[in-house]
Amino acid sequence: MDAVRTKLSEIEKQYKEIVEKLMDEKVMSDPKLLTKLSKEQARLTQPVEAYHQLLELDSRIAQADEMLKENDPELKEMARMEKDECEPEREALLERIQHLLVPRDPDDDHDVIMEIRGGAGGDEGNIFAGDLYRMYSKYAESKGWKVQVLEASVSEAGGYTQIIFSVKGTDVYKELKFESGVHRVQRVPKTETQGRIHTSTATVLCQPGSGRYRYRNRSKGLNNRNTPCFWCRWSAYQQDRFCRTYCARSNRHYSKLSRWTFTD
Repeated sequence: MDAVRTKLSEIEKQYKEIVEKLMDEKVMSDPKLLTKLSKEQARLTQPVEAYHQLLELDSRIAQADEMLKENDPELKEMARMEKDECEPEREALLERIQHLLVPRDPDDDHDVIMEIRGGAGGDEGNIFAGDLYRMYSKYAESKGWKVQVLEASVSEAGGYTQIIFSVKGTDVYKELKFESGVHRVQRVPKTETQGRIHTSTATVLCQPGSGRYRYRNRSKGLNNRNTPCFWCRWSAYQQDRFCRTYCARSNRHYSKLSRWTFTD
């Protein structure tokens, strides 16, 4: 386990360097750099705290070993009790540290853009999409994240045929990246008059964002039908304005979307 302690020592050194940088006036005057360093500090906090706990347990066990060398029976008994208490704690802590040291997905600390679409079930699928949006909004609120709706198509029966929103905060993508896919619900829908159980679905797409997904339309005279959907515009931005994605809204493929500009 010496390698683990060496790694933790390096992380602690990196953590202290970040703390010093955060106190620099130049960093404090640069919001982007301040945000980046703050997120990095938050990421290293748990390993550093675990390292300090490990050092404390190591010290207690070492002191107990010294006490076992004494001739006093009472001291030896106290030392054995101390070791019996500390050694299981250290083993559990080392196991937790192993998980903390697993390499992270580089996108884990990114904000996200999420899209929810009503699927099978007609109006009930749209209502379910609205329920999912409210669920994610409440979860984001509980985590202290910020939610911003980017696009929304409200269904007449309630809910959304489609809603696209951003979620900003700490480790947002890490928490939400596995939400992508088809979600299913079986229940008596609001639109059902005979009390039958229906199966409805909604699709969820979660993508890491770079923090630069605000956009403006630079073209004039475009109606909604001829306007590329959000994901085509986003793909064009991510791929240096070259999008190979078919846009269902405008019924065509979009390539260089020079009419769309994404801004910081």
